[in-house]
Amino acid sequence: KDKFLTGGLCFGKKKGQSWYEAFETFATEGKRLGLTHMQVNYLADCYHPIYLAQPDNFYARFSDFGAALDQFVSSSLNCRTYPEGYLAKNRKRLLEASDAARSAGLKPILFLCEPRFVPESFFQKHPYLRGPRVDNPACSITPWYAMCTEISKVREHYQELLSKLINYVPDLEGIILFTHDSGAGF
Repeated sequence: KDKFLTGGLCFGKKKGQSWYEAFETFATEGKRLGLTHMQVNYLADCYHPIYLAQPDNFYARFSDFGAALDQFVSSSLNCRTYPEGYLAKNRKRLLEASDAARSAGLKPILFLCEPRFVPESFFQKHPYLRGPRVDNPACSITPWYAMCTEISKVREHYQELLSKLINYVPDLEGIILFTHDSGAGF
């Protein structure tokens, strides 16, 4: 009976309209069409910090799709992997989207693509946590890897991230987990 709107959100923004106003209009229309839940984890900037270091690697744009937990909060394991300003901007967007969904009578949910790639600098500090390659070799010019979810320290990292994120959106209704079909064989 529940109807969800997730993934690859595309909505029009009129001239002079803020992102919040455009998303609120989109959520209101979704409610009118019978939706009950709406994805709220969108990035303030569609470029992952990796993209800034590798501007010719357009695959980093994929990070906006099903934005990962570590793009909003950090854990004790990945502290300082992403700049706090980047995380704060994304949390602000998360809160805006959650408010807009609620205003329209929709329940906030996360649509996560996990495990997501993390910067190589993380694996230089923690090489034993390297997991599968999760970029798409057909369109990525640099192999990117996720953490190995078979390691308890990594699972604890995800638990900490989710606990922190729920503090920002305590009425989070659910999570849809998309486990990468990126062509990486994962």
